[in-house]
Amino acid sequence: MKISALLLWNLAESQRHVAELRKDKAAEVEKTRVVEGLLEDVIKQKAAEIEKARETKYALEEVNSRLMAELANAQAKFEELQRIRQDEKDTAVVVETSLREHYAELDKFWKR
Repeated sequence: MKISALLLWNLAESQRHVAELRKDKAAEVEKTRVVEGLLEDVIKQKAAEIEKARETKYALEEVNSRLMAELANAQAKFEELQRIRQDEKDTAVVVETSLREHYAELDKFWKR
């Protein structure tokens, strides 16, 4: 009888221990689910950030391309304006020289 009572007590202790293990396992499973949910959220967030970074990079490349085109156009226009300025300067020098010569001739004429 002592053995039966001891066996029953051991069985009850084993069942209590198994119940505690099940509770612990259930708590671990729940924690794992929560962590998996958080991990999925973080993965989605990172994917969204990567997509946003990709879009930003694309927009930056477009802006850079437009700026380079505008820079090339501005440089070409600047060179054209420089050429026009030099032509006008050369013309002004020629006109000034001609006018000075003409003035000198008229001055000589009137001084006679």
